[in-house]
Amino acid sequence: MKNILFLTEVNSTNNYAANLLREANTAEPTAIMTFNQVSGRGQRGNSWLCAPNKDMACSFIAFPNIPSKSAPIWSMWFSNWVISFFKDLGIENAKIKWPNDIVVDFKKLSGILIENQIQGKNISSSILGIGINVNSNTEVPEGATSLIQLLGKEFNLVELGTKMTASLLDSLPFFSVEREDQIRKLYYKNLLGFNGVLRYKHHIMGEIEGKIKGVNASGMLILECITPIQKEILCDIKEVQLLTNRE
Repeated sequence: MKNILFLTEVNSTNNYAANLLREANTAEPTAIMTFNQVSGRGQRGNSWLCAPNKDMACSFIAFPNIPSKSAPIWSMWFSNWVISFFKDLGIENAKIKWPNDIVVDFKKLSGILIENQIQGKNISSSILGIGINVNSNTEVPEGATSLIQLLGKEFNLVELGTKMTASLLDSLPFFSVEREDQIRKLYYKNLLGFNGVLRYKHHIMGEIEGKIKGVNASGMLILECITPIQKEILCDIKEVQLLTNRE
């Protein structure tokens, strides 16, 4: 990735990337990074809190040029890459918490927000946003964790961001919709709750226990409900939420 932009402060790296695509008409993969994101966005309309000069927010602009119906596979592939990057850092037990959180022992380490731009029937460009708790220690919110807490060492943020960008650049050529079966297999291996019973809060049924059986072609979660009733249900991101042991 030739272009890496380090910003002193920004409201949202995803917003900055979207403006860059509209106004600069960039055609090359670009990474936008900051260590002081003041209005970060996450899934379900949540915000992403970033401790100034301790944590990292990054948005990668990529040009997959794949059918828009392949968006769920693109998202799975990126989540798998994030897990592999953390493994390279020494974190072996990171898991994907559907749809786009990365957790370690149920504690949030990272969040992903992917925003695709559609032209015709294809994804012409994609903004791959990721926030990582890096050097936050006492500042980490309850229910979250950080690299410094997990690995016991402080990271140089510029070096970490540069390493992450190089890793993604090396991995992008290996993405192909033709490898969907392999991507899914690895994704399910990385997915918290796949074929394992966990507690969830459903928007209609309330608290339930169930097993994740997969993700369908539209990106909806396939959940095998065990209690209070036995049935298989489909859920989008607004309909179900994983409950930790503390909830």
